[in-house]
Amino acid sequence: MEAGHELAGRYRLQQRLGHGGMGEVWRALDLTLDRPVAVKTLLANRGDDRWHQALARFRREAKAVARLNHPRVAAIHDLAEHHDPPFLVLELLAGPDLAAHLRAHPGGLSIDTVLEYGAQTAEGLAAAHAAGVIHRDIKPHNLMLDGSGTVKVCDFGIARLDDATAGLTLDGQLPGTRAYMAPEQLSGKPVTRAADVYALGATLFHLLTGRLLFPDGLYAAVFQDPPPPSSLRSAIPKALDAYLLTLLAKDPSARPPTHTIPARLRALAHQIRPELLLDDTMRVRTTARNDIPGGPMSRMPLHFIWLLDCSHSMSLNGKITAVNYAVRETIATMRWHANDNPGKALMVRALTFNSGARWHIEEPWDIHQMAWRDVDAYGDRDMGAAFRLAARALHIPPMPQWAWQVVLALVSDGQPTDDWRSGLRELDASPWGRHAARVAVAVGADADRSVLKEFLADDELQPLDTFAPEQLARSIRWEKSARKRAQPDHDARISNPLPSPPSADDGEDVW
Repeated sequence: MEAGHELAGRYRLQQRLGHGGMGEVWRALDLTLDRPVAVKTLLANRGDDRWHQALARFRREAKAVARLNHPRVAAIHDLAEHHDPPFLVLELLAGPDLAAHLRAHPGGLSIDTVLEYGAQTAEGLAAAHAAGVIHRDIKPHNLMLDGSGTVKVCDFGIARLDDATAGLTLDGQLPGTRAYMAPEQLSGKPVTRAADVYALGATLFHLLTGRLLFPDGLYAAVFQDPPPPSSLRSAIPKALDAYLLTLLAKDPSARPPTHTIPARLRALAHQIRPELLLDDTMRVRTTARNDIPGGPMSRMPLHFIWLLDCSHSMSLNGKITAVNYAVRETIATMRWHANDNPGKALMVRALTFNSGARWHIEEPWDIHQMAWRDVDAYGDRDMGAAFRLAARALHIPPMPQWAWQVVLALVSDGQPTDDWRSGLRELDASPWGRHAARVAVAVGADADRSVLKEFLADDELQPLDTFAPEQLARSIRWEKSARKRAQPDHDARISNPLPSPPSADDGEDVW
């Protein structure tokens, strides 16, 4: 299979996303509906017994997901089992999966984030269980983030359907992934919905600690009690320890029903949230009103957010390629500046806008740890949606009470197609958005710079050139991040104003 090949005269393959012994996964374009999709192909030899088993998995996945219509489950669009090769057409998700996300945070993700991911996964599982579907292979690899940072449950290829006459076996082996299997599943006993609950618990344990629940193998998983996650990460509260161990109970009947899990995980998050800010592995903590910079907190976050135009026009004349190059080069330069400012934790996020807006990188990443994943261009130029999405992230919470001034970098060729000014007003109304340092990058000679100038809200500032990464990095140097506003400030009308900023070591605004 290669890029440009069309399946069934409808799905044009664009980029291979992954491959294994039995097939490949491609990003493709649905030519009929003009939308991006994921295509999973089966490429093994038809005479191979494994081919028939893989085809059975295709059918199983299609039937299982077709029963579901839930925002926490990746949707299926089509199955062509009589085509050569057979293929599935699935919802295209921006990713990454949680396994890849965890590799970037080897000590474990932030506790707050893990609890929300767990709640969203449980919502998807509850919908599946209500439809008579047991997943049987919940693990970080099968939990994918979409463009808005929402978790979606994927890969129902070995799911058990309540009304199926027989289970699915693969080469005489237990279906599933042993590191996350429930004891009864490992022992070959009947699998119920409680097995998915156990796998969710094992997944949360891995995401919290960076370590598999039972790395020593099968015997320990079946016969030994699971360790409390706080034994590997002391910041984990005892209440979370206790609840996670109920998910991991050896007796399936002792595990909580799936539909009760989301509310319980979110209640735990609400209970412990005042103790946490971003990722406690990065030593960035929340502060009380009397815990100001220079006190107990050693590093304060400086949030940088890319707002990237990924609409169809950016696919012309190499614009999107230039944007990806510029972002990668700018990140490298940012690291250099961060090394000169050890008292600040530079945290980077990115969102894209094309036929709506979505997070490309939702959780703030330390500049020294992040790796850029290229963006693609398609769809409309919904700039206002990007401003509204950014505004929702710039309230307190989820933003901390104390941090350095946020930097917003808009990269676009202008000419938005939606009501972008209403989105800009919403961004200006958010406490952090109103005071953010803003940088605009004009892409292409035909860029509408007047739109970018309105975003800047400063007659003295001009959009930058996307082909000058060093210039962009220098324009957001922290000691020069305070921006002037063309219109009067509106702090007097804020019902809950931010505290007066303490003095900064280089004249920056600190909230």
